[in-house]
Amino acid sequence: MLSDFVDRNSSIEELESHRWSAPQGDSTTLVHSVYELRKRAIADLTVEELRRLIAQDIGLH
Repeated sequence: MLSDFVDRNSSIEELESHRWSAPQGDSTTLVHSVYELRKRAIADLTVEELRRLIAQDIGLH
């Protein structure tokens, strides 16, 4: 189970120990949203937000 392995109060950025720089100003809405979702605690992400991250292959390791 996920909670057995991951601190759900941490963000993907915290778990990966890697912070992305801000996206370029002309980036798509999807890119901007993914960058923001990486900063939020996993426990606070909705099913739709998790689906978006998974579809973009973000934070799966």
